[in-house]
Amino acid sequence: MPSKVPEKVLNNYFLNRINSGADTEMINLIKQNSFLNNWLPIGKIFLHHGDANNIVPYFNSADAYGGLTVAGGDINFYSYPGGTHDSEAGNFASKTINDFKLLKWEILLFAF
Repeated sequence: MPSKVPEKVLNNYFLNRINSGADTEMINLIKQNSFLNNWLPIGKIFLHHGDANNIVPYFNSADAYGGLTVAGGDINFYSYPGGTHDSEAGNFASKTINDFKLLKWEILLFAF
């Protein structure tokens, strides 16, 4: 599993510019996309994640789901017990197709 320690994941040059305040553009982007600043998505969000994913940590989706839910986002989180980064591609595809079909019907019904 990748490290949760920023110094072990991110380039030192990048981290130093963030920590020193020199990379103001990145710092402003981080602030704008923070749940702490009442960030709320304007569209429906679907997250899919296997809890045994060895490439992308499961907490990425779990934290996003929790934060977006608290912020009032319209979000579905599909969690796949034992699922790895690759093993749930079929579930992802079939659920995404089904969710998009449902969204299509919601849009059509809303139009009338």
